[in-house]
Amino acid sequence: MTPHEFPPWESLYAYYRIWREPGEDGSSSLLEQALKKSGGRGAKKAGSEPEDELFDDGCAKRQEHRTGLV
Repeated sequence: MTPHEFPPWESLYAYYRIWREPGEDGSSSLLEQALKKSGGRGAKKAGSEPEDELFDDGCAKRQEHRTGLV
């Protein structure tokens, strides 16, 4: 069920189907491109733990720099 201010679910699903299709040249779908542009993390790595995905090396280095542990 979608919120009242959204269009009918059929319309939403139609857009989703368009956005998830890969480009004609085999490039990423519009949905993948938007996620990459917005900083989305993408698909979960096989065998990874949820905690592994919360922090990356860059995040840890920035935190060390802020706390003066570098």
